[in-house]
This record gives sequence, C-alpha cells and structure tokens, in this order.
Amino acid sequence: STSSQNCWKCSNKGSKDKFFCSSCGVLLGVPKHENYFALLDVAKEYNVDLVTLKKNYRNIQNQIHPDKFAQQTAEEKQLALEWSALINKAYKTLTKSVDRSQYLLELQGITISEDNSNIDQSFLIEMMDLNESIDEARDSDEIQELKVRIENLIDKQNHDIERSFEADDHERAKQSVIRLKYLINIESKVKAKILQQNLRTK
Repeated sequence: STSSQNCWKCSNKGSKDKFFCSSCGVLLGVPKHENYFALLDVAKEYNVDLVTLKKNYRNIQNQIHPDKFAQQTAEEKQLALEWSALINKAYKTLTKSVDRSQYLLELQGITISEDNSNIDQSFLIEMMDLNESIDEARDSDEIQELKVRIENLIDKQNHDIERSFEADDHERAKQSVIRLKYLINIESKVKAKILQQNLRTK
C-alpha cells in the first residue's frame, strides 16, 4: 500500500489521494520509500497486467506532468518534476520482465551481484557454446535458428521466474533472473548480427 503523508502546505494528515492534498488541493511531497506496484496501482506479482499498468501510468502522468504546473508555485513545479521522474522510473522498472523480477527480489531484501560465482556451471557452458555459435554462424537460416532457440530459452526462464515467485521460492527466482540476464545479452548479440547481415544484403 502507499504511505499516507502530511501536506507540506496545510499540514493536513493522511490524505486519501496519493498525489494531492484532500484538504487544500496542492501536489503532495514525494514519499521517500514507495512501492512501485502500489504507486501504479497494480498487483505486486511477477505476471503484472501490462495493459492496466500502461493505462494507470498514463492516467497518473496526465495528473502530475510538470506541464500541468507551469502556472503554479515553485514548490509545486519542483514536486511535479520529482513525481514525474519517480512515476517514469516505476513504469520503466515494471514494464521489463528482468527489471520487474529484480525489483520484486529487492523488495524481499535480495540483490543480484555482478559476481556470477553462484551460477550453475552447465548453464555457463551452454551460454559459451551459444556465443560461439553466434560468432561462427554465417548464413541467415543458421542465425534465425539460433534466435528462435534463444527466444525459447528466454520464455522458459520467464515461466520459471513466474512459478518461483508464485511458490515464494526467492532463491530459485534469483537464479532464474541471473540466467535471464545472460540470455537477454545473447539475444541482443544475435539481433545485432541479423541487422548486420540485413545491411550487407541490401
């Protein structure tokens, strides 16, 4: 849930509205610790409803966009900028599956370090083989096959992350997120190779 706060202007306590004081109507201050899911009014789960997320994001931005406060006080102009930045960051985080899953883990006090010593060695070998296959692939059919293979592996990890969060198995979710990050990097590599090839054949 979102935290209610006191109005900076009239000191009204516990406004029912997230963004505006229910007493004097000014834009409220930005809370220090705000849950992105509560902020954008969507369920706190991995399999977030992206259509509702986008609709809620647009509705909020329509209310608090800095352009709406051009004629207001300097305080409200500044608050509108801060709110807008927070809403954008929350939306960007929840839109991408890898960022959303990392954020869900952070809410549980679990962070993913850049050190991959915990990752399963057989997976690392598979990733090295995939990288090598991309480097060595010459014809477009071969590259497309690799792209499909990577997309299937990404789907598998996404399903595994979803199941892990449903089961409250955060350690398993963490391992799957690390694997997903690897796969997304490899996917961008294969996409770059396809683009390069398309440019050559034009």
